[in-house]
Amino acid sequence: AAADVPPTTSHPPPSTSYIYTTFSAGNPTGEGESEAILEAAEAVAVQVVDTVPACTGDETTCATSYLKNLATQAFRRAPTSDELNLVMGAYTHARSSMTYAEGVGVGVETILQMPQFLYLLEDQPASTTAAPIALTGPQIAQRMALLFWNGLPDAALTQAAAKGDLANANNRLAQAQRMLDDPRAKPALEGFVQQWLTLQGFADTLHTADVNASLVASLARDVDDALDAPNGLTVLLTSSRTWVNSTLETFYGLPAKSAGPDDWYAVDLDPNQRAGFLTNPLLMTKDAHGVDAQSPILRGKFVRIMLMCDSIP
Repeated sequence: AAADVPPTTSHPPPSTSYIYTTFSAGNPTGEGESEAILEAAEAVAVQVVDTVPACTGDETTCATSYLKNLATQAFRRAPTSDELNLVMGAYTHARSSMTYAEGVGVGVETILQMPQFLYLLEDQPASTTAAPIALTGPQIAQRMALLFWNGLPDAALTQAAAKGDLANANNRLAQAQRMLDDPRAKPALEGFVQQWLTLQGFADTLHTADVNASLVASLARDVDDALDAPNGLTVLLTSSRTWVNSTLETFYGLPAKSAGPDDWYAVDLDPNQRAGFLTNPLLMTKDAHGVDAQSPILRGKFVRIMLMCDSIP
């Protein structure tokens, strides 16, 4: 039934004021965000009402099964009895004046607003000096799913977590390799690299719109090539190969071979001018003062902080 429910765009997007959109302090939930979350949950729940399977037995049993399964996916683990009681309490209250499907919809709306769904929650030590608390299998699974897919654990990862397999490093490696081969990995990793390069949402006003759009698309292809390579980080840092279309042929001063903006091919640029993403035009434009004023300070700051994980006093 999930395929019948298109996603809603009313959920508040992550903040782009920080380098990484997953920075929790950069994404506070105020009144406006809470209202947007409510509206998103309502929009999904209304659609779910039309997809809830008919109940041919005891309605409470049917609703419990449906909502427990959904909560298990939403929470990335099985719900506790208290959590399930809360959800079922919302269903029971709604069922007194609504149809069975509408009552289930209210339960869905409840789950989609619970912190267990909205946040990554893990047990914390009692104090800064207390011993670390080992992650549970489901907690490891949700970390891996969010890291590699920017999404939820699939059935294979959930099963491995439930069996305790993820406590073993070799099993985690095998799962990671499987997940990286999945098509869901590329968009997540592309987004991370874009944020790591501080280019997420960068509005380039120094190039024409067609050049900027082509540079963005070319960088995405470069990142894909690096992700497919066994030595991807080295490729990102050193490769002079990039993708061009007719627009970028003119930009780089290359012979015309492309049939148009949608006709891409890989080319090796002059390694004395272009080597790795540090010479990518978007990054060089971002870390400069306009067309005629380069900034070794801004570029050095990028290397010091983003590449060397250091700070500048």
